[in-house]
Amino acid sequence: MAWVTTCGSQQLMNALNSACLTMSFTSIKKVVDRLADHAIEAAQKTSLHPHALQCGNVSTSTSIYVKQTTNTKSKVQSGTFSILYELLNASPAHMEIAPMLTRLQSSSPLRIPDPRPTIEAAKAYKIQTRINIICVLTKIHQGIFDL
Repeated sequence: MAWVTTCGSQQLMNALNSACLTMSFTSIKKVVDRLADHAIEAAQKTSLHPHALQCGNVSTSTSIYVKQTTNTKSKVQSGTFSILYELLNASPAHMEIAPMLTRLQSSSPLRIPDPRPTIEAAKAYKIQTRINIICVLTKIHQGIFDL
């Protein structure tokens, strides 16, 4: 229906809302605005403690029905996003650059097998990943294991 009627995203959301399939465009916009405000507040709190900044690339496909011409947007929109996160158990002493540079200058180049974990490390990672997933699931849904 959306493709045939060529309606925009707001019109599509309102059509789906009329069919009781989703919230209205206005409600979704309010939720997104609140999420953005919450993310900014969390970043401001994080910046008061030792933290790291990570940047990543994102590519979003617009539509398989977009025809590529010289005057239209490309099918794939690319951009960069950044994540600011707190470094747990870090102190300002851990953030000093001079010791890091000293270790960098005295280090040897990495070889292909160097980053490969040992069997024991891989097993430990697998076990800890399971534990973390279970912890998250039990926080999200209290009765998940009540069978």
